[in-house]
Parts: sequence; structure tokens; C-alpha cells
Amino acid sequence: MGCDGGSIPLRADMIRVKKKKGVVERDVELDIKWKKCALTGEPLREPVVACELGSLYNKEAVLEMLLSKSNPDFAAHIRSLKDVVALQLTPKSVSASATDKPVAGAQAETYVDVYDADFVCPVTGLEMSGRHKFVYISKCGCVISERAIKELGGTQCHKCTADYRAEDVRPLNPDKEQRHAILVRLEERRQAEKAAKAARKAEKRKAEESTVDDGCSEAKKPKTEKKEEKKTSVREANVLVTGATRSATSVAEAAMTGLVASKQYKSVKEDPSASRIYKSLFTSSQKEQLDPTKPKGNWVVFPAYHL
Repeated sequence: MGCDGGSIPLRADMIRVKKKKGVVERDVELDIKWKKCALTGEPLREPVVACELGSLYNKEAVLEMLLSKSNPDFAAHIRSLKDVVALQLTPKSVSASATDKPVAGAQAETYVDVYDADFVCPVTGLEMSGRHKFVYISKCGCVISERAIKELGGTQCHKCTADYRAEDVRPLNPDKEQRHAILVRLEERRQAEKAAKAARKAEKRKAEESTVDDGCSEAKKPKTEKKEEKKTSVREANVLVTGATRSATSVAEAAMTGLVASKQYKSVKEDPSASRIYKSLFTSSQKEQLDPTKPKGNWVVFPAYHL
């Protein structure tokens, strides 16, 4: 345009445009998802666990998070070790991965694939690097490529032959839409489990209350019977006590009568009104004196013919 030798400036040279946000390369993003722990960002090392949303974690990091009770927002659904599954990963063979490690010396300039996967599918041999979809079975924890599941099908794990159902197959690192759908199903299932647990508790409480009521009604009957038996025994005891009192009173009265009557005579044996049994209580009784089997007490003064 006549500025400096016929150069034509572009719009970008004349107007300052807003810079675009830096876009993370796809390979770097896949490396973070498939080779790093979602909690700490450290490389995955066995034992490795996965949550229901498909994220990968080091088990040690999950334990530390649960103990410290510092769950981040993306891991708020993990409340205990029951919410994660220990994965049975198939490591890549040593011979295949040895050539990709950097070496010193003359071969230091050899190309090193930093995005090489550490684990593979045990059926198809596909690398678990994010370029292929992988799933895990919640029953046994085996990690298999989605291609193997679709091509082979069946209801048995192709690695450990454990039986599983279609709902036991869960994707690893799903996209945003799948992750949102899984989260919705997770919340619905937990609400249903909570309602079922509350219903079971209510039924158990109701059964316990009915059992207690039945036990109380049955326990009241023996108490009434025991009260009646107690009253009867008390009555019988009163009757026995009254009879004993009366008999003791009659014996005492008879003894007093005999004593009063005996005062008119020198000895009881001379009293015609005293009975033979009453006279036998005294050593002066003729029968007692003549009975040789009766022991003679040394404290009683006997007539001369006893000596």
C-alpha cells in the first residue's frame, strides 16, 4: 500500500486480536487420565482401583483421602472402599516395553515413546492408553477392551471366567455425557437403597414391638396366678397358725388347771382329776417309779427304796 516497497499488511498485523486459550494436546490429556492417579496426579501403581464413574486411583491415595475426610468435589461419591473396585490389570510384557525406555551412551538419541501404555487388554493385546475404549467388570475387577466384549460376548469374564451381568460392565474414563448418566443412575440407586433400608428398619421395629406386646400379655397371666397362689398360701398359713395357737392355748389351760387342782393334794398322784398322762410327767408317779427302763436323774431326790 505504498508503505515500504509495496508490502500489504494483513488485518492481524493492524489489529490486536484476543489470544485463544491454550488447548491441551489430546495425547497429554489421555496420558493424565490413563497413567496418572485422579487424586494425586502421581503415576498409577498397583494396587489400582476404579470408582463407578470410571476414574482411576491409587488405592493408597484413596485410603488417605477417606482417613482425612477431605474428598474433593469430583470424588465426593466415594464414601468408603465399598465404592471402589480393585482392578485386575494386565501389565505389558517386559520385552515389549524395554525398547521404549531411554538408554544411556551411544543409543541415548533413540526415539522414546513417552505415551506408551503400561497395561494392555489380555484378550486383544490393545494398549490401555486412551486410544481404545476399555471397561472393567465390577464382579471380578478384570480390565478388558470394549472391542473384546463386543466381539466375543457371553456372560463369563474372558480373563478369569467369572460370571457377570450386563450391568456389571462399567466403562473406564467415559466421556462427559456417559459420566453424567452414570452419576444420575448412581444417585437413584443410592436413594432406592436408602428407602429400602428404612423400610427394613421399620418392619424390624414393628416386629420387635409386637413381640414385646405378646410377651407382656403372656407374662401378665402367670403374675395373676402367682398372686392367687400367694393369697391361698397366706390363708393356709393363717389357718395353721391359728390352729397351733389354739392347741397351744388349750394345752396351757389344761396344765394350769392341773396345777391349780394339784395344790389341794400333797402330790399329783393323789389328785383324782389328773389324768395318767399328766401324772407321768412327774417322777413321783407310781408308773415312773416302777419302770426299770427309765433313766434315773441324779438331780432328783427319790425315796429310800430307789437307793
